[in-house]
Amino acid sequence: MAARWTTRNTRLFSGTEQVANFRSMSTIYPVRVIRRSTRPRPFESGTAIALPKSFTYGGASHDTRA
Repeated sequence: MAARWTTRNTRLFSGTEQVANFRSMSTIYPVRVIRRSTRPRPFESGTAIALPKSFTYGGASHDTRA
C-alpha cells in the first residue's frame, strides 16, 4: 500500500504569483524521477471534439476562438 501523506494549503489558485510554490513542489509533495523510455510509443489519437464557441465562468462570457 502506498504511503499516506497530507497536503498543505499551497494556494496554487489564489491569483498571486506561483513561482515559489512550483519551484518548491518537491518539498511539499513526495516526488521521484521518471526516466524516459528507451522505446517510446506515441499515444493513440482519439476522436476530435468541437469546443463550444463560448462559455460562461465566474459571471463572464469567454470566447474559445480568441
